[in-house]
Formats: sequence, structure tokens, C-alpha cells
Amino acid sequence: MSFCSGLWVPFQFLPKVVRAIARVLPPYHLSQLGLGIFGAGQHESAIGHWEVLIAFTLICLGIARIGFQRDLEKMYG
Repeated sequence: MSFCSGLWVPFQFLPKVVRAIARVLPPYHLSQLGLGIFGAGQHESAIGHWEVLIAFTLICLGIARIGFQRDLEKMYG
């Protein structure tokens, strides 16, 4: 996930397909927020990066909750 997000290879040197995938992965947005502090990012809105990170977190929390509920039903149901 970190390679596809451009953490190990500069983002502009990645193939177009990988760059498209990178835009939905959390490490890309975290790195852009970090690089933005120094003015070296892609010069995109920080709010957009935060929105993607929050959305990814909520999706993962939802999946974890579904798994937890299924586990509880197997144990006590």
C-alpha cells in the first residue's frame, strides 16, 4: 500500500494506473498532508485529504463493527 501511494517512489514517476489507485489509499493522503507542511506536496486542498482519511476510517470502523456483531451472535446467539 505504501509503494502504490508514492512513499518509496516519487508520485510523478509512478504509472498512471498506480497513480489512480494511490488517490484512494490513506498513505497517499497522509504523505500529501505531511509534504504540504513544507510546500512540497501536490498543492491540493488539505480538507480533501482529511475527508478521504475520515471516510476510510469510518469504512474500516463499519467493517469492524459488522465483524464484531457477527462474532457476538456466534458466541451468545
